[in-house]
Amino acid sequence: MSVSDAAPAAPRGALDLRTALGSEWALNLPHWGLTFVPSLLLVALQEMAVGTADGRVILLSAVAQHLLAGLVGIPVALVLKRRGVTLPVWAGFAVSGVIGAGRGVLGGVIVQAAGEPAHFVFRVLFWLPVAWVWMSVTSYLLAQIAHRRLLLGDLEAARWRREAVLGRRRRSAEEVRSQAVWAISASVVPVVDDIRQSLLTLDRNDADELQQIGGRLADVAGQVNSTVDRLSAGEAPDQAQAPSAEQPLSSVLVFELTQPVLWSGLSAVALLAVLVPITLDAEPDLLTLETILAVLAGSVVLAAVSRSARLPHGPRGIPPIVVRYLVAGLSGSLVLFALAGTSISPFGVLMLLVVPLGLIYSAAIISGAVGITVANRAVVASIARIGDECAVLEAAAADDERRVRAQLDALLHGPIQGRLAACAMAINFHSVEAGPAGALRTRQMADAVLAHLGAVVADLEALERSA
Repeated sequence: MSVSDAAPAAPRGALDLRTALGSEWALNLPHWGLTFVPSLLLVALQEMAVGTADGRVILLSAVAQHLLAGLVGIPVALVLKRRGVTLPVWAGFAVSGVIGAGRGVLGGVIVQAAGEPAHFVFRVLFWLPVAWVWMSVTSYLLAQIAHRRLLLGDLEAARWRREAVLGRRRRSAEEVRSQAVWAISASVVPVVDDIRQSLLTLDRNDADELQQIGGRLADVAGQVNSTVDRLSAGEAPDQAQAPSAEQPLSSVLVFELTQPVLWSGLSAVALLAVLVPITLDAEPDLLTLETILAVLAGSVVLAAVSRSARLPHGPRGIPPIVVRYLVAGLSGSLVLFALAGTSISPFGVLMLLVVPLGLIYSAAIISGAVGITVANRAVVASIARIGDECAVLEAAAADDERRVRAQLDALLHGPIQGRLAACAMAINFHSVEAGPAGALRTRQMADAVLAHLGAVVADLEALERSA
């Protein structure tokens, strides 16, 4: 097998938005598990905004709502994975809408059963945009991570394939000639010597033994031909050394945090989609504007401190990124505190904690989504570039192999392989005449074959000396 036989059938492209949002990652178990803690905190914040005071009711509502999201989303994800299809964009948003509206209704029912006002309209109107925004962002991130693992596997396979082709080109014609001579001598000479001994002790009347000897000679001739094919085309790459199709998660999380202005702005918008409805219901007069200004200030700081940032290898590279996000989050809290002053309410104090945590979480999710998307496109471009290089190298390697094969054919076909094949044909042809009537002719044929086999051994010894 040549290196080109191990090449992938078609290169994998970048993951488009529709496929990412409609894939199994939009609703599957990892998505459900990743969003549990943020969902729990968000339910608690929303319940406090509407005046729910019982912590047990809040916890029950949060867990029940998250279970509902899993009961709706995970079966859909399993169907998508089993059938290998993606949802249309409208269908994905419809499922997210069902989950969001279901959360609002279920939360209202639980709170109402506990003797608190349900606020059904507010809950549904709150959870619908949250579901549409954050389920989409999270599913997009998870889909890009899963796709990046495959792309990095493709990149390693492309590099491995390029090195294999370069290895083929590095072999000189003299090296191939020497390898061929020694390989053929090691495999052919012992068998030829054994056949010569069998011919010397041959019962001239035994047609079956003649056929066996002829078959062995034919096998030896074919072995010479296969050795020439193998060595002129180079050794097949070791498939056990080929990279796996999917790379580990640790390699996925190494990428440039490019376009900080873009993902910082998107982080602010996504966070405001959650916080503004809550503040409008809790304290609509002033806290809403203060929250908007605080989040925007934090996002500006985040963009400023995240220029040319990179997620490096290993856990030691994580703290610098966390510090950047923490500085931005605390900046938002300081702005909120400065605007509210001493008149800040208990709910406002809670927002002082929510703004930095929310900004950090939002920035981590969205910067990851943007950064991995850009990194994936770069990997696709690298794979395409290496593929082009491999195509040029393989064409040159094929020319080299044709030249080497012509040299080996000229070297081995006439004096060695031709004699072996002719001897095999002679023995097989005369085996039908074995018996008392053809004993003399068979003896003459055996003597001629012995002479040719002796010449084969002599030729190989001469080639070994010159190799």
